[in-house]
Amino acid sequence: MKAYIGIKYHHDCRNRVIIEKIASILEDAGYETSCIIRDKEKWGSVTLTPKTN
Repeated sequence: MKAYIGIKYHHDCRNRVIIEKIASILEDAGYETSCIIRDKEKWGSVTLTPKTN
């Protein structure tokens, strides 16, 4: 099963530990997780615009 983690995140990634904990719990339960800030924006190293696909 898949789970999308739709959570408010901060640009300084101050809630990264919380996001990682949620992902870890879901993955331990057998879910494949996806999260934009983690997977696409690489914890802030990649900036996406509304026009980015």
